[in-house]
Amino acid sequence: MRWKSWYLEHLRCYEVCRNHSAKLLRFCCIEIPVYKMLLRIILSKDDIRKIHTDSEPETLDSFHSFLKCKLGLHGDFVVQFQDPDFGNEFCNLTSLSELPKEKATLKVILKQTPESPRTDSTLDTASLSSLSSSSLEDTPTCRRLWPDPFVIPKFSYDVELKLKRDIPEGKTQNVLEEERAAIVAEMKKKRVDWKKVTDMMASTFSLRPKEIVEQQPLVAEVKAKWPALFTDKQIEAEFARLTSTDLWDTFVSGLDQYLERFLQMYRAKSHCIQTLSSLLSLLDDDNSVQKKRAVILRGLPHFLREDASNLLKTAETTESEEQVAKGVNIGILLIQEEEDVLDFSVVLEEQIVLNGIRDFPHAVAMLVGLLFALNIDYPKELRYTFEVIQKVLLNIGGEQCSARVHGLRNRLLCKTLVVKQSVDMLCVLCILKNTCAKLSIIFLQKY
Repeated sequence: MRWKSWYLEHLRCYEVCRNHSAKLLRFCCIEIPVYKMLLRIILSKDDIRKIHTDSEPETLDSFHSFLKCKLGLHGDFVVQFQDPDFGNEFCNLTSLSELPKEKATLKVILKQTPESPRTDSTLDTASLSSLSSSSLEDTPTCRRLWPDPFVIPKFSYDVELKLKRDIPEGKTQNVLEEERAAIVAEMKKKRVDWKKVTDMMASTFSLRPKEIVEQQPLVAEVKAKWPALFTDKQIEAEFARLTSTDLWDTFVSGLDQYLERFLQMYRAKSHCIQTLSSLLSLLDDDNSVQKKRAVILRGLPHFLREDASNLLKTAETTESEEQVAKGVNIGILLIQEEEDVLDFSVVLEEQIVLNGIRDFPHAVAMLVGLLFALNIDYPKELRYTFEVIQKVLLNIGGEQCSARVHGLRNRLLCKTLVVKQSVDMLCVLCILKNTCAKLSIIFLQKY
C-alpha cells in the first residue's frame, strides 16, 4: 500500500507508548521518516537476487550483518556499489552515505578462503513493501538492525500536547468502541446531529488507521462500520487529520495556480490527442473557472497518455447502481438524464460509496480523500494522474516525484514564474508612467 509504511510507523510508536503509558496517543500530525530501500544483489552471473529493507542500519557492520543474514553468506566479503562519479563502475562501499536513498545495485564479493570459492552479488532495488511482508524479521540477527535497547524519543512539550489533545483523557478502547457504535446509530436517523458525529469521529480517529492497516477490510465493511466517513465533510476532516492539509481549499488553490498554463499545454498537444481537442471545445460555450477546472482534470490522464476509461464513466438515471458500477474498481460516475448532467458519484470496489456530488473537481477531491482515508493504492493505469494531483496540486510528498511528473511540474513552474515576472514588470511600468505624469503636471504648474 502506498501509505502503509507511514501508517505502520505511527502504529509502532502507538504500541511503544501503550507499553509505557495509560494514554492512547495519536500520531497523525507528525511525520516520522521511514527508511525504505530496494536492493539488487549480484552474487554471480547465475545468482542475482532482489531484497528490500525498511529499517535503517546504524553502521556499515550492521549492514554487512543484514546482508549475511538475508543472503545466507558465510565468511568475510566485500560490498561494492555503482559509483556515479565513475560512470557507475563498481567501487568498494566504505560508508552508508554512499548508498542511494531508495534503490541500488550492489555486488557482493566473497573473500577467498579454503572453505568457500569466490562469488559476486548485486542488489536490485527492493520494492517499498509493508512491515508484514519481508522486512528484517527473518531471524533474531536481522532484528538487531533496530537499536537494542530501543530508546523512546522525547518530544517537546508542544508536540506532546498536540499528540495527547486528540484523545480525551480518561477514555478507553471500550469507550471509543461505544462512540463508534453511537455514530452508526446517529447516521441512521432522519435528522442527523452532525456536530455530535463530528466530535465522535475526531475522538475515535485512532481506531481507524490501526484497523484499516492491520485488517485490510473491504470498502463495504468499512462503510458499514464507519458510515460517517463516507460523507463529504468527514472525508475532508479525515484527510486533514491524516495529512494536516485542507483537502478542498488546497486542491482548488493548486489547480487554479496552474489553470492557464495547463490549458496552454493542452492546446499545444490537441492536434495529436483528439480527446484534448474535444475537451477544449467545451470552453467555447462556457469559459468559466469552474469549467476550466473540470476540463483540466478530465484531460490530465490523456495529456499524460494514461488509460482514463475508468476515471470517468457516464450513466443514465434509468440504469441501476449495480449496472453502472460493475467493473469499476476506482472511478467517478457522471449521472445524466438525456443531455442534462445531474451529479457525480464516487465508486470504489464496484460500489457507489458517495453520490450527489455537484461537479467533477469536487468528485476528484472526494475520491482522493477516500483513497487516503482507506489506505488504497492509486490505480496503476492512472498512477501519474494521481501523482500530479497529490504531489503538484495538493503539494503532499512533492519532494520525490517520478521523472514524468517532475518534468511536468518544471514546465508548469517555469511558465508560471515567467508570467508572474511579466505581471510584476507591467506593474512597475504603470507606476513609473503614473509617476512621470504627476511630475509633468507639477512641472507645468510651476513653470
